Amino acid sequence: MTSYLDRDSSPSVRQRSREIALVELVDEHGHAIAQTTVAEAHRPPGLLHRAFSVVLFTSSGRVLLQQRAVTKVRFAGQWGPSCCGHYVPGMSVEDCAAIRMREELGLVDVPFQVVGECQYRVPDETGGQVESEFNHVVAGICDATPQPDPDEVAAVRWMEIPSVFAELAAGNRAYAVWLNDVLPVAVSWHERSCGRLP
Repeated sequence: MTSYLDRDSSPSVRQRSREIALVELVDEHGHAIAQTTVAEAHRPPGLLHRAFSVVLFTSSGRVLLQQRAVTKVRFAGQWGPSCCGHYVPGMSVEDCAAIRMREELGLVDVPFQVVGECQYRVPDETGGQVESEFNHVVAGICDATPQPDPDEVAAVRWMEIPSVFAELAAGNRAYAVWLNDVLPVAVSWHERSCGRLP
């Protein structure tokens, strides 16, 4: 079986083209202050910009994680939320999230909502860049089978929530650091809305 590590790890044309897309810079309260390119926002020391992370749960309470494709510009090959992306100026977070769920996971018509926010500043030790994000956490319920785009996603898996928290607590470097900030926000919503997770 071919591992994601066996693939060419150079960023794809599609990944490189996203580096010139615009993102919205914000202050610590999430108020828009300017725009810049994706590439510029991630140059050290990193500029705080608006982004989102989607966390999908099954009706039984498992969470969908994705392993980022090895061709990603940042945090390649690490396990993160179900789907992530940058807010596109002039669009809603909900519309941006729906587009990325379709592009990355092949999922459409998934019921979801924005459930909270978090901020983090995380250096990418292998890529020499910095992720400084004002992150809108999006959560929803999905029992459909993802059809991931291999240019975006190396693998997906449904996991029990306690298992993910245990991996994060152990400092497992296979997981993207920002999952520590995103996951509790989504789990808190799930517990309030769908009953306590097993």
